[in-house]
Amino acid sequence: MNRIMFTLSFGALLGGGLLLSAAARPESAKAPKADSNPAVYVLEGAQHVVYRGTKGHVHALYRSAKGERSNANLTTVAKAPMAVGDVTAYVLEGGQHVLYRDTKGQICEVYRSPKGDWLHACLTTEAKAPKAASDPTTYMVKGAEHVIYRGSKGNIHELVRSGKGKWVTSNLTARAKAPKAAGRATGYVLEGTQHVFYRTSTGQIHEMYTTPKGKWTDGDMTTEAKAPKAAGDPVPYIFDGAQYVVYRDTEGQMRGMHRLSKGKWAPTELPTEASKAAGDPTVYVLTGTPHVVYRNTDGHVHELYRASEGKWAHSDLTAEAKAPKAAGRPTSYVLSGVEYVVYRDTEGQVCELHRRPRAKWGFTNLSTGLSAP
Repeated sequence: MNRIMFTLSFGALLGGGLLLSAAARPESAKAPKADSNPAVYVLEGAQHVVYRGTKGHVHALYRSAKGERSNANLTTVAKAPMAVGDVTAYVLEGGQHVLYRDTKGQICEVYRSPKGDWLHACLTTEAKAPKAASDPTTYMVKGAEHVIYRGSKGNIHELVRSGKGKWVTSNLTARAKAPKAAGRATGYVLEGTQHVFYRTSTGQIHEMYTTPKGKWTDGDMTTEAKAPKAAGDPVPYIFDGAQYVVYRDTEGQMRGMHRLSKGKWAPTELPTEASKAAGDPTVYVLTGTPHVVYRNTDGHVHELYRASEGKWAHSDLTAEAKAPKAAGRPTSYVLSGVEYVVYRDTEGQVCELHRRPRAKWGFTNLSTGLSAP
């Protein structure tokens, strides 16, 4: 699930933001172009967008609660390896963490030390874990960090930071006796139980989860729900304490499943008249309403949302905001009641759609700071 989990020794964090020293300030407010989908995290009201640039460097865009902007090259300041694929990020106990896969298949972390310096670590090397064939995702269990990814043999591997601060590894596919994965896995925790979702090579959505005794097991959700096969990776979310998953099927339709009160998975009826999807979705929940956001085949960012009486509706956010077309998967979050959708456009700019309560969608180019009229 795309989360709001969800730098630099340049200067100090002021009010949750990055204060750059004069020597370290960027020469231009214009940020380097993006070559990956962005990730977002929020720290003390400040918004941080991280992404991989065209040269393999991980870049960060920052906007303080007062609207002050800056950007920085995290790869350079942390002296970290080059990245491939998409990055992910989270905040834990005030610490900032950015994870990615490097050119050698290692899972790397760029993080800010208690002294304010940006450092890097190779998690797979420390844990002696297999190399990655997919981008990492994360979730937390009782304050402990869990990083999951697909290895080169199709197994889902987990990296966990132990109580002593060391990273250790586990093969979840082997422990759950589950089928091999074909895409990126993602997970969450509900009432102390860990859940990991992924797509197999035959398009089935599977769930690996822990039993009350801590044993990993596996279930074929697609077969159980009699749902269409998947062409994209699943995105799970929790709504009203219940489990939901959305994904793109082989016809480009957005599909969903939910777990019934008796524990069985069933299909969720999403509007079939909505525009077809060209990529994986992102999900957020605001005031009791889930929102499923995705890029369609024309490059527009579309939204499916649960309207009155539980019925789903849809809208074209790109058209409403007069925003540039998208080239990748969007990510979304809510901050102080404001909805945000961030994506990479066809020119490599990082763009933001935003909507305040009872207002229309607006647009800001985060790479340049320009907004649509």
